Formats: sequence, structure tokens, C-alpha cells
Amino acid sequence: MITHMKSSGLVYVLILNYNSYCMTYKLVSSFKTNASKFKDIDLRFVVVDNDSSNQQCKQKLINILDDNDTIILLDQNNGYAIGNNIGLKYIYKSNGDYVLIMNPDICISEFNVISDLLNCIKEDNVLAAGPRINSVSPYYDRLSVFDYILPFVSVFKRSSRGCLRGTYDVYKLYGCFMMLDLNKFVDIGMFDDKTFLYFEEDIVAEKARNRGYIMRYLGNTSVIHNTSGVVDSEISIRKYYWMYKSCSYYLKKYRRFPFSKILSLNYSLYRFLADNLFAVK
Repeated sequence: MITHMKSSGLVYVLILNYNSYCMTYKLVSSFKTNASKFKDIDLRFVVVDNDSSNQQCKQKLINILDDNDTIILLDQNNGYAIGNNIGLKYIYKSNGDYVLIMNPDICISEFNVISDLLNCIKEDNVLAAGPRINSVSPYYDRLSVFDYILPFVSVFKRSSRGCLRGTYDVYKLYGCFMMLDLNKFVDIGMFDDKTFLYFEEDIVAEKARNRGYIMRYLGNTSVIHNTSGVVDSEISIRKYYWMYKSCSYYLKKYRRFPFSKILSLNYSLYRFLADNLFAVK
């Protein structure tokens, strides 16, 4: 693996955009307005657009990007993994070392979050670091076969660990907001291009686990995630099909579970019922 000469204060912010230019504009604008609050960190923005049909606010976003920022326009919607990999490859070729992957529907509530994550990611064997995500109940554990047979049990596990404070080494982090050591991320092969949406973090967790890398959770700092912002508004029922496909792929290739399609169908059906009938988050 080829590593770069690390620039300690340079962080690339990678945002994958799909029909969310207005949210992306608002997010980037908030960063630039509050640039002085991020201490001595040099933030450079890379926006990858997955062939958005909604062009509202696109020009406003372009207007606030400076010479160190980049917008990459794709000619088709490639999904989360491929879209982010395109941005990561661009950053790697630009000699970037630290990347903050962020959804457009994130709100920064604590400005020390960037420096906290950056300091953490510089430690040996730390592949990725993420903060506490307000408005969701994080699930950090590695699910067993039993959890996929009876997925409602995981709700109790997740709820009991919902908003932990402190620092922990965890199985996985949320892809909506996490910082990566890009050299290590390239070493594990980045995101798996075989998925379109969902289970990207689980696959990264397995790759990291196999290479001896650490996923670290910093619960003393947080961001706000508008969980209804992007996927729910734009994709509707199709997301459960993608959930099933990605889950089945993850269980078969990375966990070697038998009956992966049945387990995936069971899990995806539960998520559909939980999201739409029981409002379980």
C-alpha cells in the first residue's frame, strides 16, 4: 500500500448528493460561514452528484465552492458505495489522507467534532471514527444468526445503548457522518461496489475486522442527523428491496451465513414493519 506524506490539518469533506442540492448547499454554506470555529483545520469539499434530476440550488452550491473544492457530476445514479468510492479515489489522487464522509442532511451542533475525530483518526490502527448521532439509536454490535432470525430482539439491544457517552471501540459506525484514514481505507478496498444502498457500514466493519483495524466511537461529541432527509423522501418503498439485496450479499459473502436470502428477507420485512407500522428507529 502506498501512503502519502500526511498533512495534519487538511481534511476533505466528501458529500454524496442525490436530488438534495438545497440541503448540500445549506450544509456547505454553514461550514464556510463557521470556518473559524474549526480551529486550524483546512476543510476542502468534494461533492459527488449521483445524476440528480432535481437541479434546484445547484448553481448556488457551485457559487460558494472555491478553487480548492470540487464537484463531480456523474451521468447515472450509482448508489452509495460507488458514488463515494469515486470521490475517495479523486481525493486519494489529490494526496488526501483524512476524509470526512457526510450526508447532506447533517447539522453540525458542536464545532469541536471535526478536531476530535481528526485527533482520534491519527492513532495507530484506527480506520474510522464517528460521533454520537442525535435522533437515532446507534447499533454497534455484530449481529448473530439469531438476530437475523428474530430481528425484533435487536431493538432492545440497540435501545439500551442508544446514546452512550465516552469513547469505545465498536463493530461499526454510521456512514452518514464518519472520518476515515484514507490510506487504511484504500488498504481494505474501500466500499464494496456490489451494493447500491444499505449494509455498506457492516461490510466495511468486516473488512476492518479482518485487517485488524479499529472503528472508534466518540460519544462525548455529536451531530444532528435528519433521518427523513434523503433516503426516505426520495426512494420510498424501493429502499427495502435494496436493503434485502445488500443484506443478502453481506450475509453470504462476509458472514458466510447459510440461508442468507431467507435471513435477509426476514430482516428486511421486519424493517419495513418497524419503520412503517411501529415507527421503530
